[in-house]
Amino acid sequence: LPGNDDLGTMSAWYVWCAIGLYPQNSAVRYLDVGTPLFSSVVLRSPNEPTIAVATSRSGTGGNYIQGLRVNGAFVRSAWVSVPNRGTLRLDASVGDAPNPHWADGVGNAPPSFATVPLTLPPSTAVTVSAPVALRMGAGASKTLDLAVSNRTGTASSDVAWLATASPGLHVRSAEYIRLAAGEIGTAPLRVSADASLHAGYYTIVIRGIASSGVRLAELPVSVRIDRNGERPQLVYAENAFGNSITPVDLATGETGPQIAVGEYPRDAVLSADATRLYVANLGGSSISVIDTNRDKAIATIKAGSSPNGLALTPDGKTLWFSNADDGTIQPIDVRTLQTGSTIGVGLQPHTIAIAPDGLTLYVSNRGSNTVTPVDLRTRTTGTAINVGPRPTGIAIAPDGKRLYVVSGAEGDVTPIELGENQRALPPIKVGVYPMQIAITPDGKTAYVSNYANSTITPIDLRTDVAAPPIEVGGAPYGIGITSNGRVAAVVSHRDNSCVLLDLGTGRVSRPIPLGSGPYTVAAP
Repeated sequence: LPGNDDLGTMSAWYVWCAIGLYPQNSAVRYLDVGTPLFSSVVLRSPNEPTIAVATSRSGTGGNYIQGLRVNGAFVRSAWVSVPNRGTLRLDASVGDAPNPHWADGVGNAPPSFATVPLTLPPSTAVTVSAPVALRMGAGASKTLDLAVSNRTGTASSDVAWLATASPGLHVRSAEYIRLAAGEIGTAPLRVSADASLHAGYYTIVIRGIASSGVRLAELPVSVRIDRNGERPQLVYAENAFGNSITPVDLATGETGPQIAVGEYPRDAVLSADATRLYVANLGGSSISVIDTNRDKAIATIKAGSSPNGLALTPDGKTLWFSNADDGTIQPIDVRTLQTGSTIGVGLQPHTIAIAPDGLTLYVSNRGSNTVTPVDLRTRTTGTAINVGPRPTGIAIAPDGKRLYVVSGAEGDVTPIELGENQRALPPIKVGVYPMQIAITPDGKTAYVSNYANSTITPIDLRTDVAAPPIEVGGAPYGIGITSNGRVAAVVSHRDNSCVLLDLGTGRVSRPIPLGSGPYTVAAP
């Protein structure tokens, strides 16, 4: 619709009108004709056609079309059809007063859509809802109650449903329920789990249909199976626009119920035993602490200004976070959940990495194009390391000898040798607008997410050579590698999804739906 957008479209609208043409309906090949501001305009498209517009304009006057020729022939229509090829030439004569005889007929107006009889599909007042989550043991059974309502209906209705479940889950229920007008009812579904199921997340999807033929909303139910104290292997995606965390089961590829956190979560880190998840809420200036056994936030810690990157010390006793707006980093005592004093670093600190020996912290500063080292024994900063423009992700090799810094603006990764002879090595080109980097536990390979390429780039860290990119789809941002080095989880900020990359076979899983706007992912 013309003008129904932001100032980019308003600018385009003005340019078209100044040319004397306008694509009223961009889905069809015709242009409305108006008065050009110029005496001559030529539009050339890469594969034809060419459109040439000429007027009799000689100054600032002449605001009204007097007559129009299209490819030399006089026409009375206020629109032109655009050919697939060749040249379309328009010659307009203009004057200071309207010509009431040009384009005055009904048939001279731009084409319009024909009106057709409107038919509406069947509707229903029936609704069906179900709990979003169910928890049970392997080999156990539970009842899941569907709430079925015809409260606002004026006639009785039958409601039937079909429940499909992950392998190993079984659902038994009545085939349908009949509700009188105004009636509310409950339909019990008996869910049972095979004793062989591993601990983790599984899914039931309930699809309902009313007697009028209307399909009701699909109802996904997340089922968490517990088994003899076994801990499922989960990664956690941070949904920045949904103010939530989505657990993703690495074995089943299913998701758990979204966990509410603070405003605009941007980063997260798991404790070594995976029982606690710490989340930096950039918009809420807080850190959320989540009990992963209960899928619930159990504490909220007031942080500095716009907390962003997070990292735990190797001993698990201290959590560090960056304050993007005030150029500092800050510690939290994990036992007491008390914050410590801030330490000034660079402008817009972003990602934090801590050396394997726990002695040095490194933080990338997007605003000052540096990485700041911090001695964690004295809590003092060292000399800033100059890196590429707008550094984002950073990672340290497992042996602590090298730091790898991603430059989003340059599309490369810079290796930095650490120690007494600290120096930057030649940058390694990756994709367009890279964001995050993760290194395998054996230190042999790094993987970089290319936000603008829908790919991730592997880097052989023994040779510093980038391998061909791996297509993962969407706009990949966060990437996390499991501690066993078998799987990389990659989240797409644009597609609201996650894919799992098998690092042994190179196989990429189907997209797994997440919440709204995921940025990063925390892996065990």
